[in-house]
Amino acid sequence: EKDFKETLNFLKEVRFDNVFVSKFGARPKTEAKKLKPLPSQIVKERSRILSSIARKISLEKNREWINWEGEILVDEKVSDYLYKGRNYAYKCFIIKSKEEILGRFVRVRGEKASFGGIIASTLL
Repeated sequence: EKDFKETLNFLKEVRFDNVFVSKFGARPKTEAKKLKPLPSQIVKERSRILSSIARKISLEKNREWINWEGEILVDEKVSDYLYKGRNYAYKCFIIKSKEEILGRFVRVRGEKASFGGIIASTLL
């Protein structure tokens, strides 16, 4: 319980842009392998709590990019007209385009934030 609380405090203090939460698995031949596993209900609840806090922090940090203008490198085609790209800070921007822009640099402006990235409009 103490370690979990320290993890929560660390997450809230450092405020990472992205956090990938995974459930602990003890590796063979380690001291942790000798420990009794926690009940799955506790593991699920801790994972839910950590993920919730991480999403909230990501959303807050992504809101800081609303109205930012700059170049992104389009590195993923999500669907027919939806693309993802990243800027100099590796922030994910989501844009619509009828043009094929995969692999191109595009100038954008952040319009709206989600915990997964910034929805942006393209600029000429």
